[in-house]
Amino acid sequence: MGRKEEPMIAYYNDPGHFADLMNGWIYRGEKKLTAEQIQETDSRYTTETNRKYRTRYRDIAKRVKNIRVVLVVGTEIQSYVDYSMPVRGMDYDAVEYKRQISIIKNRRKSKKATKLSMSPLAKEDRLIPAITLVLYMGEEPWDAADNLHEILDFSNVTDEWKEYIQNYKVHVLDICHTPDERLMEFPNDIASMFLFIKYAKNKKKLAELVHSSLGFSELENDTVSTLLNYVEDPQVLKIKKTWETKGGKIDMRSALGEIYEDGVAIGEKRGEERGITIGEKRGVAIGEKRGITIGKEYGISSMLELLQELGYCEDDAKFHLKNKFQLSEQAADRYIKKYWDRK
Repeated sequence: MGRKEEPMIAYYNDPGHFADLMNGWIYRGEKKLTAEQIQETDSRYTTETNRKYRTRYRDIAKRVKNIRVVLVVGTEIQSYVDYSMPVRGMDYDAVEYKRQISIIKNRRKSKKATKLSMSPLAKEDRLIPAITLVLYMGEEPWDAADNLHEILDFSNVTDEWKEYIQNYKVHVLDICHTPDERLMEFPNDIASMFLFIKYAKNKKKLAELVHSSLGFSELENDTVSTLLNYVEDPQVLKIKKTWETKGGKIDMRSALGEIYEDGVAIGEKRGEERGITIGEKRGVAIGEKRGITIGKEYGISSMLELLQELGYCEDDAKFHLKNKFQLSEQAADRYIKKYWDRK
C-alpha cells in the first residue's frame, strides 16, 4: 500500500507549488520565489548497516536559487508525530553534505590534481547550505522535541560538558494547530488546502471559511485533486465522486456548503428516527408515556453523537438540540453535560 502522504508529495514536488510553499513558509506571503528558481536535486540518501547499504529517498528535495543564496531544501511531509525527527533531520542534512563533498572530491580527481591531500575538501571549497523542513498534517498536535538536546539524557551530564554537545533544531509547520491568520499568509491554493485539512471534520467552520474571502471557487485542478485524494472523510468522498463525474470541474465553495447543510439535516433526521423507533419499541413493553420519554432521550443522545462526529462545537450542537426538541437553556445544558464526549 502507498503512503497516505503521496498525493501531497507529488503536489509539492511541482516547482511552482514548491515555490508557493516557500513563499508562504519562509517569506510570510511575499512572492520572492518563482518556479524558474526551483531546481531538481538528488533526493536519494544511502545508509550503511553492517556493511549493507540501503538507498532511500527524501520526500522532496529541491535547490532554491534567489538573489543572495542557494539552498538545498528538503521537505518531509508527515501525517504522524515522529519523536526521532531531530536525529532524522540531522541525518538528512549530513547525508546531503556528504554527497556534496563526494562530488567535489570526484571533480578534483578528474582534474588530476598534482597536490595530494588527505582532506576531501580544499581550503577554498564551500558547501551549499542544507535545511530540512517538516510539513505536518496530522490531527494530533506535534508534541515532539524541536531540537536534539530535548531527546538527550542530560541527567548525569554537568554544564561544563553540556556546552560541548552539539544541538540540532527541527523546523515544523503543524498545519492543524497553526493559527488561521498564519495559514492565510500562504498563496491562495495552499492556504485553502491547509485550512481544508485543518477543518475537514468541522463542517460548520469549513462552510464559514469557504464562504469568506478565500478563493475556494478558484482552486487549480491539481489542488482540488490532491485535497480530495488526501482527506479521508465520507462527505469529502462525495465531492470527489462529483468532481470525477464532471471531468475535474467543480465549485468547491458550493460543494462544501452543501455538505454542511446535509450534515445538519442528517443529524436531525437520524436523531429523530432513532428516538421514535426506540420509543415505539420500548413503549410497547413499559407504556406509551415512558416509551415517548425514552425515545426522546435516545434521540437526543444520538443526535449529539452524530453532531460531534460531524465536527460541531458544543455551542452549535446545543443550538440545534434546543430547536429540534424545544428544550430550555437549562435542559439543553443538562443533555450536553450528560452526552457530549469531551475526551
